[in-house]
Parts: sequence; C-alpha cells; structure tokens
Amino acid sequence: MESKTDTVKFTSKGQLVIPNWVRKQFGIKEGTKANVSVVKDGILLRPVTKETVARLQGALRGSTTEN
Repeated sequence: MESKTDTVKFTSKGQLVIPNWVRKQFGIKEGTKANVSVVKDGILLRPVTKETVARLQGALRGSTTEN
C-alpha cells in the first residue's frame, strides 16, 4: 500500500470530510461507522465495514483460548 497524505479541516461541529481516495480504499460509504481512539501520536479512525468485520471474524476463528 502506498503512503499518501492529505489535509482535512474540522468544522465548528467537529466534523471533517474523509478524502474520496481514502473512502474508496477502505470501502467507506454513507452511514459507515468508525471506531475512534486516542493514540500516542493523535487520533485513529478505524472504519467498521463488512471487510473489517470479516477480517476480525477470521482472526477470531483462528485463535484458541487456554484455561
């Protein structure tokens, strides 16, 4: 994946527009939810899409728990 950067601006309501190239890359459509986290270097947005949910389910299927 190539590293690309863009600058966005927050509105008075704290909203911002995610650039189209980012929305396409991550399958973000109208109504897509995202998890927001505070990390050491800033804010991390993780879109909750069918693809990310499927990837998480696959990772959980492959994990085992030991008692």
